[in-house]
Amino acid sequence: MKHFLDGLWTYSQTSSASSFYNGIGGRFYYGTAPSGEQFPYATLNIDSNVHDWQFKSDYEEPLILLNIFSDDPDGSEILDLELKARDAFDEANFTVTNHTLIKFRFDNEWLSVDPNIIPNKTIWQYSIQYRALLRKST
Repeated sequence: MKHFLDGLWTYSQTSSASSFYNGIGGRFYYGTAPSGEQFPYATLNIDSNVHDWQFKSDYEEPLILLNIFSDDPDGSEILDLELKARDAFDEANFTVTNHTLIKFRFDNEWLSVDPNIIPNKTIWQYSIQYRALLRKST
């Protein structure tokens, strides 16, 4: 998965994704953001990775979770960032070392308010799930 994450990470900083990347101020992290990070920011996680395509180990199908966080009280910022993320990543095509990216598509999304991140402060979390299909190069 390292090659896949490296490819996605590199893509996130290209002109194709610049509106989203600039919208979060370049604060994009794998796993979790540093404690006390300024809002807005985003994190990238792997939900799961399974071998696919008729049980051959040549194919992998990772589920990727992109989480966007904002402290904008009325939620308008988080909705704007969701649009920018979808524009940047829906059907994205990027290079993955030693693999062929067959598809990268939107799978699911949900919006929530998380009262546990900072007590007495509204923190919006927009989660967008993507599904990829990769084939190992021979």
